[in-house]
Amino acid sequence: GHNEITGIITKADLENVYWCKTDDLIRLASDDSTSCPSCDSTMENIRFVETKDAEKAMTIKGLLNKFIGVDSLSK
Repeated sequence: GHNEITGIITKADLENVYWCKTDDLIRLASDDSTSCPSCDSTMENIRFVETKDAEKAMTIKGLLNKFIGVDSLSK
């Protein structure tokens, strides 16, 4: 489906967070979809982050943690 964001958040600069399950890679992009640079498969959009988030890495880790589960991050 298509998600539409409205309200105050629309004034923020956002980047989609994409994840490739096969290669366990994260990619940030403003595009609606993106391919994995390693295996060329379509990456899954797991949420978004603010471009200017001072703690973007921790935010992304938290998103990934919620998406795939705590145990998968211990590799």
